[in-house]
Amino acid sequence: MIKLSPFEQAINYIPARVRKQIIGIPPSIKNEVQEVRIRIGRAPSICIKGSEYDISEFASVQNIVIDSNDIDECFNYICEYSFHSYQKELAQSYITVKGGHRVGISASAIIKCGGVETIKDISGLNIRIARQVIGSADRIMKESLASGIKGLLLVGPPTCGKTTILRDICRQLGGIYKLSIIDERGEIAAVYRGEPQNDIGRFSDVFDGYPKAIGILTAIRVMSPQVIVCDEIGNEEECNELMSSVNSGVNIIASAHAGSIDELYQRKHIMKLIESGVFTEIILLDNGANIGKIKSRIKVVTYNDKSNRSQLDNSCGDADRNFAFVEVEQESARA
Repeated sequence: MIKLSPFEQAINYIPARVRKQIIGIPPSIKNEVQEVRIRIGRAPSICIKGSEYDISEFASVQNIVIDSNDIDECFNYICEYSFHSYQKELAQSYITVKGGHRVGISASAIIKCGGVETIKDISGLNIRIARQVIGSADRIMKESLASGIKGLLLVGPPTCGKTTILRDICRQLGGIYKLSIIDERGEIAAVYRGEPQNDIGRFSDVFDGYPKAIGILTAIRVMSPQVIVCDEIGNEEECNELMSSVNSGVNIIASAHAGSIDELYQRKHIMKLIESGVFTEIILLDNGANIGKIKSRIKVVTYNDKSNRSQLDNSCGDADRNFAFVEVEQESARA
């Protein structure tokens, strides 16, 4: 059986008449594609390093216009002709398919009891291509985790490589420690019929599809992990469970959306975790042409450790908080 590349695997969900346009992209470009987007009334497009382009810019084709039949056919492939089996995912406007590829859905919401119950009239689909990049976490393993596991937070804007790096951290740490992956969207392990499609380490357990707060609590109760890994934390319930897990002796490695440390300061629940000592180091990732690259490494120092007092007093931390961010290294300093 021929093994498909992540790009080929992802575009298999796109109707044949549209796929014929996309398949003509040069191989070197296919390897760079992060997302494939189809929208009613417009030509298909791809995203590379955060920028979006029409297919015709890379393939000798005349742009076709996506119609509602294309969207319906693609959506049926994605949900395996079982719309009702994906109600939970549809309420959150995404479906994760085999291989860990996440399909974002733009549509009209059906509201019930103040929340989105489901969707209708789909206008566009965005297939985010998941790739396992072996070695993408090597620098973090060498510089941040070489002396042992610790609380680590990966921070960056969307499509900067946070999930890709988390996958590789799981692969490497999961061969050493008991690791529980709370994979709410199925993007880290890419579990299909119970089996992870990605290499996540032989000692890793996956809680696939669990809401993060419930998954964290369940993992601690039934798997006694040394490390918990989860992607895109942020709400109060998730952060409260992460706090509890640290009090149970578990180390947390997670990611969060924020384009800068200033933006991170606006994430109040995450800042509470930081202030409580859940994370001892923050990795700020770059994007655009530098996707997956470390922009800066930042140590979190707190007054809880008396040895940190002089470092805190000399830092530019927030005087109203019990901690400060101290930059270990900027990427520019390595150039």
